[in-house]
Amino acid sequence: MILELNEAQKILKKNARDFLEREITPIADEYDRKYHPMPKDVALQLLHKLHPLGYIGATLPPEHGGQGLDFVSFGVLAEEGARAYLSLGMIAMIQDSAIMPILSRDGTSEQQTKYIPKILSLENIACFCLTEPDVGSGARDLKTTAVRQGDYYILNGTKTWITNGSIADVAVVFASTDPSKGARGISGFIVDKAESPFTTRELP
Repeated sequence: MILELNEAQKILKKNARDFLEREITPIADEYDRKYHPMPKDVALQLLHKLHPLGYIGATLPPEHGGQGLDFVSFGVLAEEGARAYLSLGMIAMIQDSAIMPILSRDGTSEQQTKYIPKILSLENIACFCLTEPDVGSGARDLKTTAVRQGDYYILNGTKTWITNGSIADVAVVFASTDPSKGARGISGFIVDKAESPFTTRELP
């Protein structure tokens, strides 16, 4: 099977590459050596550079303030971003595709109103917390638990290899609410660090 980009996707690819080669590639090696991990202020500075290209909100439906791009087009952006500077490409990809589609599709109207504009504007950095130390990314085997207490859930567990984890303001955390149901007993929770602080540490 031969898959080719359509004309709009080819233009998107060229525009992204031209911009990234001009604005990001010249600093990528220096930043990669200098920042382990990348500080939040530096990440925000670079993400704001990517904003005009549509990296943030690329796949989000227009009714929620996004561009509504198809996933092939988003793949073009992700590939070009990683080509220019892999670390930045991953940060942007998580900010866009791992969080906002979940909120757009499954969040309540209150959650959408509260978080989507902040993530789009980069007021909030987001992360996606699935992978665990002894489990990997196998959802049905997650050890993190969520136990309901009145109007709240108490989450307990440890996640690992979380892109944006150390700089995130808000996280979507996957936890087991009913271990007897395996993967069907897993739920996603929005954890706002300002309201429910969580701790992070960098892996050696």
